Amino acid sequence: MEEVTGDYVLPVMGELSVASIDTAICDGGADPDLDTKPTTPKRVRGRIEAILDAAKVLGHRTGENPARWQGRLKEVLPAAGKVKAAQNFAALPYDGIPAFMAELRDRQGIAARALELTVLTACRTSEVINATWAEIEFEAKVWTIPAARMKAQKEHRVCHSPTQL
Repeated sequence: MEEVTGDYVLPVMGELSVASIDTAICDGGADPDLDTKPTTPKRVRGRIEAILDAAKVLGHRTGENPARWQGRLKEVLPAAGKVKAAQNFAALPYDGIPAFMAELRDRQGIAARALELTVLTACRTSEVINATWAEIEFEAKVWTIPAARMKAQKEHRVCHSPTQL
């Protein structure tokens, strides 16, 4: 995700102080192409909004946040879904899963193992990426994801078969 901010914001805002970022810049100066990447502008704007909110709290800027969506940019810019609908990837047919998993197991590297764990546990990508060894009880074959990392803010326990760990 860091590349989203670096690719689109750095060239436009990289040398600016947070106090000098204004409406003109936030209205499109750092927005990527809405036609080809409809969700990227939303991510970029959200990051700019969060940074400017933090800057205000820390006393580095005053006034309204020019990147705020509600009550500001929402009134002058189209929503990402109105410009071009996001295209989802096709789901893997159920009968294709065994072959996919076999091919995945033949691949080397941490990314292949992370994807394998994601498929086997049906957990969110971020939960797998941010997993720590301390969360996994190998003897009990249980992975306990802390509430702080769960969308519902409730601890989640994932049981594993002998082949998963």
